Amino acid sequence: ITKLPPSRRQIFILSRQQGLNRKEIAEKLNLSESTVKNQLTSALRFLQDYLYSHGGIPCSISFILLMR
Repeated sequence: ITKLPPSRRQIFILSRQQGLNRKEIAEKLNLSESTVKNQLTSALRFLQDYLYSHGGIPCSISFILLMR
């Protein structure tokens, strides 16, 4: 997670660790919901690829773990 760009990391943390939905994140950060959705998608894709390329959890399992 620390490898994510700061704004993407913040959105990911608000979603996955604090349990906020996209609308709540968008309101809190003054962003559009589509921006939040795109940033979450990018964060998940990056984390999934990172885990897979560094010999971590297989891709399909890592994706499930990163999803709520």
